[in-house]
Amino acid sequence: MWILDAGFGFLRANWKEIFGIILLLAFGKIAIKLGVRHIVRLAKDRNETAESTRAKRAKTIGSVIRATGNVAIYFIVAILVLDLFEVALAPVLTGAGILGVAIGFGSQTLVRDFVSGLFIIFENQYAVGERVKISGFEGVVEKLTMRSTVLADNEGNRIYITNGSVNNVTNFSRKKNDYSSKGKTRRPR
Repeated sequence: MWILDAGFGFLRANWKEIFGIILLLAFGKIAIKLGVRHIVRLAKDRNETAESTRAKRAKTIGSVIRATGNVAIYFIVAILVLDLFEVALAPVLTGAGILGVAIGFGSQTLVRDFVSGLFIIFENQYAVGERVKISGFEGVVEKLTMRSTVLADNEGNRIYITNGSVNNVTNFSRKKNDYSSKGKTRRPR
């Protein structure tokens, strides 16, 4: 019974902090969801029959924002929970920093995948829903994250490709006129 008394005593003494952490978690998740939904809605065109390149790119960037935001929220909540239990945060954060450096040296391919994913997204090489051929594999892009690209081929197989191994990309969903302005094709100067 003393365990229940101690537990309820802890809850009674820290209910405001616990409530604040729960609110932060809930509002953070809702803000990310609404923000991503707003980005995708802004990028939608009036063309109902086919999803535009802008909308596909917004969906792709939205999924990256969602994943990054979730990691940030969980990290902040974990720090607040540790603080609630009166764990000294300076040694924890210092240890996490040192561990991060050690893991960084050991996981250079992960960093390469992440950086390659950034360039794929920001250069708009391909987006979710487009038909592509990547390093010999052909299919429709189902998912694009900072680390990997998932394709679905004609037989329904899922192909997972790390972004660091993407060498050649052929995008079958984009034609030459996709980069034109008001029906006139831009010419290189």
